Amino acid sequence: MSSHYQIRAMRSSDRNDVAELEARVYGPGRFARTAYRLREGQESHTALCMTAWSNSELAAAIRFTHINLGQDCVGALLGPLTVNPDHAGHNLGLRLIEAARETSQRKGLDALVLVGDVPYYGKAGFQPVRNGQFTFPGPVDPTRLLILPLHEERIENCNGPITASAPNDRPAK
Repeated sequence: MSSHYQIRAMRSSDRNDVAELEARVYGPGRFARTAYRLREGQESHTALCMTAWSNSELAAAIRFTHINLGQDCVGALLGPLTVNPDHAGHNLGLRLIEAARETSQRKGLDALVLVGDVPYYGKAGFQPVRNGQFTFPGPVDPTRLLILPLHEERIENCNGPITASAPNDRPAK
C-alpha cells in the first residue's frame, strides 16, 4: 500500500465511504458505546472532520461532535477514528488527530475529548481527565476518559458534565 496519503477536510461526498469504513472496522456494536450517546442525533463538527486518501481509496477518517465541557468550556468529542486495515502502520490516525488539533485551536475550542487508550492517544498529547473534573452521560471507565487541552489556562477551571452542543453554542466567558 502507498505511504503517500492526501489528508484533507472531510467532504459531504465522503460520507458514504466513511460510513462504510466505520461499519467494516467497528461493526454494529459501535452504536452501543457510551460515546454514541453524545453523537446520536448530532451533526459532526465538520470543520474538524478529516480523511486520508491513497489515490481514490479511503484510508482513514476521523470525526468529531460538538460538546460542552461543564458550563464554561467548549470542545469536541473525537470519534470515531477509523483506519482501513489495509493502510494500518502509516500513523494515519495520529496524522489526522494532528490536523484536527490545529484546526481546533484556530476555532477557539478549549479541548478535545475522547474515550480511548492512553498508550495510543497519549502519543497525540491526550491525558487522563483529572479525577472528578468531568462526567460522561453513561458508564465509562474513568481511566479511558482522555483530554487534549488546547488552551490550558481555560480548561484548568472547567468541570461538570460533558454534554452535546450545537455548533454555535459557546458558553459566555
